[in-house]
Amino acid sequence: MQRKIGEGVSGLKTVIRSLLISLAIHVIVIAGALAVAWLQTRDYKPEIAGRYEHFEPLQQKAAIVGVVASPLQLLCTFVGTAAVSGIIIRFWKKNRKD
Repeated sequence: MQRKIGEGVSGLKTVIRSLLISLAIHVIVIAGALAVAWLQTRDYKPEIAGRYEHFEPLQQKAAIVGVVASPLQLLCTFVGTAAVSGIIIRFWKKNRKD
């Protein structure tokens, strides 16, 4: 089974397209999370009366603002999304030609 010269270029195009799709999805998700956090921060109105009734020293309180993902998790989701989009592109091309 011999390959044509153009098949390698087509495979590289699929890889590049899948990486770009993965990048676009990650940018949309991260921008959405930042927009939601910004809106929540902008619209936050503290309840001042409740603060002075229950006074506790700052050393005894810890605030958890949100969940921070590790860079390894971001890399794994990026590669996984690229792989899934690459598979979808390959099936799309294969079914379109038939």
